[in-house]
Amino acid sequence: MLALEEYTRKTTLFRVLCVVTGTPLPTLALVLCQESIPLQDPAERWSVNYGFWIRMMVLGFGEGCATSIQLRHLLDDMTLSFKQTVLLGISVAVGYTATAMMVASYWTFPIPFVNFILSIVLIVAFVVVVRLILGKQRFQYILSQRKKLRQCVNFLLVQMIMVSIYPAYQFLFDSVLHTRYEIPVLMLLPILKLVLRNIFTFAIYHMEDIIPEQVILTVDFFDAFYLAICMQTSSSITTVIVIMIVDFVQTAVDLIELYQRTREIQTRLGAIDPIQVVQPGSMVSYANNMAPNAPKSTVGLKTKSNVDILYESLEVLFTAECLILTEYLETFVPVLYGTYILVMVHLPSAQYHTEMEGVTTENVSDKVQNVFIYATLELASLAVLTGIMWRNCGIRALYQLAFVLETQAALVQSKLMLWVLMTLTYRVTHFGKVNWKPHVCAITTFSNWYVVNTSRFRVDRTLKQLISQRINHPMHVDPLVLQSRHISDA
Repeated sequence: MLALEEYTRKTTLFRVLCVVTGTPLPTLALVLCQESIPLQDPAERWSVNYGFWIRMMVLGFGEGCATSIQLRHLLDDMTLSFKQTVLLGISVAVGYTATAMMVASYWTFPIPFVNFILSIVLIVAFVVVVRLILGKQRFQYILSQRKKLRQCVNFLLVQMIMVSIYPAYQFLFDSVLHTRYEIPVLMLLPILKLVLRNIFTFAIYHMEDIIPEQVILTVDFFDAFYLAICMQTSSSITTVIVIMIVDFVQTAVDLIELYQRTREIQTRLGAIDPIQVVQPGSMVSYANNMAPNAPKSTVGLKTKSNVDILYESLEVLFTAECLILTEYLETFVPVLYGTYILVMVHLPSAQYHTEMEGVTTENVSDKVQNVFIYATLELASLAVLTGIMWRNCGIRALYQLAFVLETQAALVQSKLMLWVLMTLTYRVTHFGKVNWKPHVCAITTFSNWYVVNTSRFRVDRTLKQLISQRINHPMHVDPLVLQSRHISDA
């Protein structure tokens, strides 16, 4: 709280704007550099696709470094130097890629579900390299933190679940695209975000200081990213309007709650006697003179009231940080994705990206139009939010945002780079593309078979009797036989 006040007092507005606008640039530069590596036809042998293996190396390096940065906030004595972090990332990348090449040579290429199949290899490589870097004593100390290790496992499992849920949601949205179910399915995104937020917060409830960064930079990033993808595939401006209305309602509710809590704190502060400023030399005599006249119960009540106000003030700052971080992500993620599409369409590797299907240099402007419209509206929402928070709550939201982005730069950058690399790298055909339609058809066929056979079960004995009667009296056509035929046809 004091650090934020000092940052607000000493930092210029120009620096704040540079921090806010410059934070996504390293991630965008990394993605574009990776996409500049040419990809080869996945139908060729695995040994020919050197571009894909370079991408695997980059992905493994990013996952190793980002995981080590996250774990330093979860486990004691897990802090690594810059050189150790780079060494860890390189070692994990080499082990991960070498294992993938071996699987491709002995099994198949492209490797289906490669991220899940090789996840154990990634974890084992990470643990082995950490053991070699930290040494026996530090590694055993980390293993002794049983409770924190369980929390760490829960934290990583929630992230793995999230990486799986959102692609499944995109498949569902693509299935109902341009139908009357498009907007109802799109409305599942805010519900999904709320549920995952609560699960994620519960998994890291012991990390109060960085809950906003951990939760929002994960859950809200995936929400904003897949929302931008839905905006690209949907050509309806109604979709943009509906999403903005939902976002406006959510932000308005949070702002009203923030305003009410701020007013309550200011009212309670007005009821507290101002602190008298005394010289250091007179502190002892001042305390001795005041002590006999100060009722203990009153002092206790005032102290408790002051502590309550302090806690409520911290909660207000926490809520404000969540609000401004969410709006910031919802603004720059569509811009990042739209810029990525505009650049990718001119690169030869675009033909292997699933998100580039149907996107050409002629229609790319129309494809990303909704994405940039949504980003513009979110930017306006961010500007309005900062103005309202300053006028009604006295909170300088941009300074608080820049403070978080600058003081937690390693965590923020590692999160952004990791999720962008994973969400975009896994969308190339070299990672294997599963055709879900046969599975959906099989499930539908089984469901129909189950319903029909369940209906037949009740009349099965009657049908047998009727068939027997039909064999014994072939010229007789019983009305019940006709009814049974209708049941059978159904």
